[in-house]
Amino acid sequence: MRLFTIIFLAGVFTALTHPAIADEPRLQPGPKPESRPDEGTLPPSPIALVRSAWQKSLARANQIEGVQMVTAVLAGSDMGPGEGWFHAGQSRYGWPWLAERYDQNRDGVITADEFSGPAAMFERLDRDKSGEIKADDFDWSDAAPFIRQQGQAGQWFARFDKSSNGRITPDEWQQFFEKLAGEKGYVSREDLRMGLFPPAPKTTAPPAPGQDGPSRETLLLGILSGELGSLFEGPRIDQQAPDFELESQDHKQRIRLSSYHDEKPVVLVFGSFT
Repeated sequence: MRLFTIIFLAGVFTALTHPAIADEPRLQPGPKPESRPDEGTLPPSPIALVRSAWQKSLARANQIEGVQMVTAVLAGSDMGPGEGWFHAGQSRYGWPWLAERYDQNRDGVITADEFSGPAAMFERLDRDKSGEIKADDFDWSDAAPFIRQQGQAGQWFARFDKSSNGRITPDEWQQFFEKLAGEKGYVSREDLRMGLFPPAPKTTAPPAPGQDGPSRETLLLGILSGELGSLFEGPRIDQQAPDFELESQDHKQRIRLSSYHDEKPVVLVFGSFT
């Protein structure tokens, strides 16, 4: 019963305090559609209108970080990277910003001829070295092909780099070859597979999700108390940050954000530094 109360309060609190829901205009009946017998269609029923409005409200609610967090906890998440509101950050200067300025023919690709910036910058932005800048070059998620290749290459590299100095010498390469080849003097496809993908060492079974961490009730209480982050979302990209005042580190003055609006750009860094 207590868990149900926590879930209910979290949902109500988030819905009432979030601007996307609290300021949403109420559904108003539109003008009565004109009767057109030749069309052979009927106006939407009241139930259909309510269902449509409910589905739109759910879609908006699912975008709220507090709802994402509660949903993840109820699904058994331990609040790891990419779960709940711990998703990838957003940037004003991403692929859409770059494509708007340099993708002249709007084909989703920026070539070296289209890019008017320094050649060194083009080479740096072309992450996969394909000779073109694409949206994939800005994808840093775990599912991105480049990130997967990078992780796999790192695992293979570690098998060659026995000195762990970030370099593979000819001797280390030869040692890996001799280890795979053995007495037969050559490496087969199966030898290479076993060398790059050796069997995992036998270990005890890992604990099931949720058994080794805090309970769902504890996580939900942490959301409501603010220990897992605030239910009040911060400003989005291009939105103005709310004004606030803090005491300086030496306790000799108080600093207000709005007093810096006419000066150089201000960077706000939020996080736990304990």
